[in-house]
Amino acid sequence: MWFKRIKQKLLSRNKFTNYLTYALGEVLLIGFGIVLGVKANNWSERQNKADKINDYYHRILDEVDLSMQVAEHNNLVVDSMLNGLLACQKAFYLKHEDSMFFENFKIVFSTQTQSYFFPIIDEFLSLGYLSTISEPVLQEKFQLLDYIRSQIKLHDKNIIDYENNVLKPQLISKLDYAKSVEKNQSRALQLNKDSLNRFPLVFDSMVQDITILNIINHRITAEEYRLHFNKGLLNILKGMKAKLEEEIAKR
Repeated sequence: MWFKRIKQKLLSRNKFTNYLTYALGEVLLIGFGIVLGVKANNWSERQNKADKINDYYHRILDEVDLSMQVAEHNNLVVDSMLNGLLACQKAFYLKHEDSMFFENFKIVFSTQTQSYFFPIIDEFLSLGYLSTISEPVLQEKFQLLDYIRSQIKLHDKNIIDYENNVLKPQLISKLDYAKSVEKNQSRALQLNKDSLNRFPLVFDSMVQDITILNIINHRITAEEYRLHFNKGLLNILKGMKAKLEEEIAKR
């Protein structure tokens, strides 16, 4: 209203030069207001994005904590399986049966996979937030996590291929594998006294069977790789946790 009165006053006095000065000032004022509005809007968007990323950091930290617990548990399980398989291998080489041999031998047939899932991290990366991480070490941890997950997934596939291409074809004539799987509703073959009796598992005969020894050795190698990947995953998660806590403390 105030600007309108000034404009009408200048026009009525035919002060065109003064009017041009007024018009230029009005344009600059409007432009300044637009710039301020854009800057305020950009700041608001950046703040909202920063708040979302901070929220993701907290949720990812919880997911990392849980995954570390799972990895530590899996390491204990795999380590125990390795010890059992190595005991079987030793018995074969020494041709000496111990009281736990057949119990440890069951590990050969345990072919469950152990994939890890990171739904929050996957969502974070799918939104393109990796590029917003200014801390290079933290960004590297996300990339390493993606790599180790792909290796674990590949190892899972190898475990399944081992079951289909090694266990079934080589042992099908010695044990009714398919029937045992159907009975137990599991891919892992559960050995019991009856099935062991159908298997020519008199120890003295077993240690002469190079096929069985090769399968034990294959399982040892598979579990060593599994333990290696699990330990690598655990180290990555520990490093990621430390960096996330640092980033959260800065905000």
